[in-house]
Amino acid sequence: PSTAPDPQKVAEPVKRRPASKETAAKDKPAPSSPEKDKSLSEDEKFNAVRKEASEDPKVSDLRAKADAAKTDDAANKAMRLYLHALYEKMRELAPNLEERINLTESAANKALAPQK
Repeated sequence: PSTAPDPQKVAEPVKRRPASKETAAKDKPAPSSPEKDKSLSEDEKFNAVRKEASEDPKVSDLRAKADAAKTDDAANKAMRLYLHALYEKMRELAPNLEERINLTESAANKALAPQK
């Protein structure tokens, strides 16, 4: 006969500690502020413009070429062309978001592997 204890008889219910004040505070949403609402509004505008720009035939064609590239080098070059076209279209659609678009484009290009 097996000497291992029956797991159903040995298992005890898991006891949870009550949440600390610090943990409880993390779960509560932060109060809304006008500055936060303003940035969310800009985020929503930015995302809407990005979606619209990505649906442009030229931009979506460049994205398809980037996705279909056979080598890392070709994919990197194609992705840079796609990103440039995407952000140019976004600047055309929403000139008021140009600073945000420029920052995002710069970060996206830095995230890509370095050009050879």
